[in-house]
Amino acid sequence: MKINTKLLIMRKWLFLILICISLGGYNCRGGKKSNQESVSKDTVMVLPPIVEKVFPGAKLEVKDGQEVEFGLQYKASGKIQIIKTKGEKPIESSDNCVIDTIKNEIKITLKNVTEKDNGVYLVGVKNAAGESIVKFRLTVTK
Repeated sequence: MKINTKLLIMRKWLFLILICISLGGYNCRGGKKSNQESVSKDTVMVLPPIVEKVFPGAKLEVKDGQEVEFGLQYKASGKIQIIKTKGEKPIESSDNCVIDTIKNEIKITLKNVTEKDNGVYLVGVKNAAGESIVKFRLTVTK
């Protein structure tokens, strides 16, 4: 019985030390590190976003005048920012481009594609802990 109690106490201390290290705002003696805000019991650890599914795939090939749909499903915590660009230029919804962000999914539909739609599209999610971005290469053929 004594050994089990000691093991439980050691596990609790190890857990507390790991929490202190991961939060980084405390020096594990109860004191606040300088130049850091205090961490309350309500603090939630923000993890980097994860892409769970890419659809239909990273290489897209469609014929001129057709419609193409691509996107991803993700998992993220904290405040997120959706990333959607063609090359360096952000893309927005328009008559030919529909962007749906429902729950944890980003779906982009390009209608009536032409050769000017050829290129690399970046779709992803960003939060305070990092970002996850997928490159889609679209090729429009005649």
